[in-house]
Amino acid sequence: MLVHSYANPEQVTIKAATPVKLKLTEEVSSNTKHVNEEVCLAIEKDVVIGYKVVIKKGTPASGTVRLVLRRGRIGRAGQIQFSVESTAAADGTPVMLRGTFTQLGYDRKVQSIVLGAAVCPFFLLMRGTEDYFSKGTILKGYTENDVVVNVE
Repeated sequence: MLVHSYANPEQVTIKAATPVKLKLTEEVSSNTKHVNEEVCLAIEKDVVIGYKVVIKKGTPASGTVRLVLRRGRIGRAGQIQFSVESTAAADGTPVMLRGTFTQLGYDRKVQSIVLGAAVCPFFLLMRGTEDYFSKGTILKGYTENDVVVNVE
């Protein structure tokens, strides 16, 4: 974590629930991720309060996978859910984040059952699709609590 020392720092408070735009720096898929794995993100846009940048664009942010359901037989879709957790302010102060994101693949249960019963039982082996968030997806999180930071 990089900590800057300022000659005459000004203290600014980042209020709880301040919006933060985030960008995924990796693909997050129910096919490759597991529960409790880290998700890597970055700040997409400077967070500015009173003409002062308090969180800089490009600052790394982290999250954690909370739920993974693999696609299954009889058309069951995959599902993945993760939450964002933290980043750092311009002066290096930790900033806790909140936001939960869920993606559900295409479910083919009805299609599988109808075709399995009407045409051929092999259609019961039809699987739903995996779900994923592609790299570069923009998401919106929020600061968890008030944080006082030093800025120029």
